[in-house]
Amino acid sequence: ILGIGLLGFAEFGKFQQAGMGIALGLAVLLVASLTLTPAMLCGCGQWAYWPVSLKKKQARGQAARHRRSATAEEIAESDWVTRMWWWLAQRQARHPLRIWVGTLAVLAPLAVYGAVNIDEQTYDLSSSLPPDTASIKGTDVLAEHFSQGATGPIRLVLRDETTSFSSLEGMDHLIALSDGLQQRADELQIASVRSVVDPLGTSARARQLINTLAGLAPQLSFLQHGELVLGTSPQMSEVEAILQELLRTAAARYYVSSTPPYADHVTWLSITPAHDPYSAESLEDLDQLEQTLVEIMPPELADAEFYLLGGTASLRDVRDVARRDFRLMAWLIPLGVLLVLIVLLRKIIIPVYLILTVLFSFLVTIGVTHAVFGWLQPADFTGLQWTVPVLLFVLLVAVGEDYSVLLVSRTDEEQQEHGRRRGISEALVRTGGLISGAGLIMAGTFSALALGGTLRGMHQLGFALTLGMLLDTFVVRPLLVPSFQHLLVRWSRRAAEKPDNP
Repeated sequence: ILGIGLLGFAEFGKFQQAGMGIALGLAVLLVASLTLTPAMLCGCGQWAYWPVSLKKKQARGQAARHRRSATAEEIAESDWVTRMWWWLAQRQARHPLRIWVGTLAVLAPLAVYGAVNIDEQTYDLSSSLPPDTASIKGTDVLAEHFSQGATGPIRLVLRDETTSFSSLEGMDHLIALSDGLQQRADELQIASVRSVVDPLGTSARARQLINTLAGLAPQLSFLQHGELVLGTSPQMSEVEAILQELLRTAAARYYVSSTPPYADHVTWLSITPAHDPYSAESLEDLDQLEQTLVEIMPPELADAEFYLLGGTASLRDVRDVARRDFRLMAWLIPLGVLLVLIVLLRKIIIPVYLILTVLFSFLVTIGVTHAVFGWLQPADFTGLQWTVPVLLFVLLVAVGEDYSVLLVSRTDEEQQEHGRRRGISEALVRTGGLISGAGLIMAGTFSALALGGTLRGMHQLGFALTLGMLLDTFVVRPLLVPSFQHLLVRWSRRAAEKPDNP
């Protein structure tokens, strides 16, 4: 409840809502399990255990208590699940260092791969849709006949209370700004810039159309760049002057605001990217564009406010907010869960180790998920959906630790009766089937996201959660945790046997 509830401190609204909603649901479930469930069991009596009678259930409980001190021969006669966990417990007790180092050695390359590629994420919502979706087909048609960036132009909004953008002087300033963008078009990956001074744009196609118009009337000198609506030729005829005024008025009506109190003082430019406007490269280019605008802004517009709007700008903001949320959650949630573990287990080293193991399994899961979906979608894979690492991290840290807590707390109970080394083995055997079953239930639930539906983002999240729960259930809890406990026992014994310095 605490781990997932800490999502309420995130900036992104969906994370806040998810954290508060899931935490509230878990709180209700906790109250119900402590009140409603026992009441229903008491009301149902022995029928709650049907088809096994209550007497048989009690007999099994007595047999289980008797097996706490069972010999190896009695263990050999037990069911195969108990024998399997006992075999593993014996190997853990004999070779803890070998198991611990071997497990880490196998998984470490995957964890490194996950750490290297964790920032390779896609924020394009359309990339999660199937290729036969109507919007994807329409986007492909648009990109086929026009530049790829035409699917999501960037809108630059300028506001300056001292400049009238519908005047000749204001348009001169915009020509200087547009020229500055054109000079760095290759660097900024810009295909065209449309504005009040270039209503048709600055692309090669727009230049071709302008030259065609100029060919119809060679005297129209204002049909050159920036002069389609702003001519200065004294030889301009009366007809040419009237045409120019009509063009200027129409462009100003479209590109310059007429709404008080900022009438004539707000204008916008449409910037068409040269490639996919929703790709990770476009988000990086937008950061560079924002910095470049500050550098090339004409001195007369130095005090102007400017804003970048559109799909690329929105995704860039989502990226920045998500990264800040992930950095916050990366230390806030482990710290909150660590404090709970310290209170529950009344230890320091083991809780810290449990947090480190779940962080390790998170990186392994990210690495495997990235590799698998990169292999399944080699042509159009641009990274994991940006929501996958955040949700995976929160759920693995908050939910995955529960199984380790059950194991460690049971170890404390068994050590009081069987000693420190035997207690670790007994705890692993007694909780092995129960915790593994719970982990399989969780993994099976999450696998529905990976197998059902059509959204790629859901497939990635379902696969990652399923893999993460299986790693925690069958690797972290039965291998990394008991082996480390055995190593602590060995270390403490050697420290106790070490003679004092003279």
